[in-house]
Amino acid sequence: MFLGILALSLVLFGCTESGCSSDEACESWQYCNNESKTCDVRTGFCSTDAECPGEDNVCDLETHICSKGSACTTDYDCDTSWQACSKTSGMCKPITGFCASDAECDPNIEECDPVSHKCEPKPGLCYDDYDCNAWENCNVVTKKCTANEGRCTNDADCESWQNCNVDSHMCQPNEGFCINDGNCGEWQTCDVTINKCITAVGSCNHDADCQTWQYCNLEIHKCTHKNGYCDVSSDCDAHESCDFATHLCRAKAGYCNTNQDCASGELCNLDQHVCERG
Repeated sequence: MFLGILALSLVLFGCTESGCSSDEACESWQYCNNESKTCDVRTGFCSTDAECPGEDNVCDLETHICSKGSACTTDYDCDTSWQACSKTSGMCKPITGFCASDAECDPNIEECDPVSHKCEPKPGLCYDDYDCNAWENCNVVTKKCTANEGRCTNDADCESWQNCNVDSHMCQPNEGFCINDGNCGEWQTCDVTINKCITAVGSCNHDADCQTWQYCNLEIHKCTHKNGYCDVSSDCDAHESCDFATHLCRAKAGYCNTNQDCASGELCNLDQHVCERG
């Protein structure tokens, strides 16, 4: 009868003759390895000092958590600012509110600060605004630091046509885009409906922005008359005026540029641009 009760107990608690069949058969710091049917150490826990990487790290056999520690007989053998001597293990252990490793903190949000030996929120996570940077606030639901309105942590916090300035943590326009005219060149204006810099009235960026007798001077972004053409009479020589129908410089009355500008029997003196008898 005793053997029957023992066999039933083994089944109920997940144990078999070959090992474990479920986590319930193992210690809280172990899990049941379904392949080997053995109780193995859970991630973040330990059973020996050898399983604790790092100098001076030891396995606390009470909690089965790796921590930095040393042997002691009294509290004065420890760093009393954050440790006390455990009478059970004879090792220096963190006092309440302090930690020696990340394993002693909330794994979902915290890590152990190696300087203060206190559990602090991981980078980007928080309990309140004081855990975040100056341009952020703490979302107390998600426990994440979120950029304040108008500020940014990365490009994802900005509009598609902006990028995040990592120095000022302000969203700034990508090249060619704008918030106002100040983001554009002197020859441009900001079209706020599409947030793009466009050519201002009276300026140009391509020959197509100009009249057929002009080209775009990209040094000054102004339409300039082609050689031999004119916009005003001052673009012509002293003996010429601008023909606004063709935008060509024409000889004034009494002057000439070619023999065709003279009467029959006369030739054009190209030095003085006057017609003379041939």
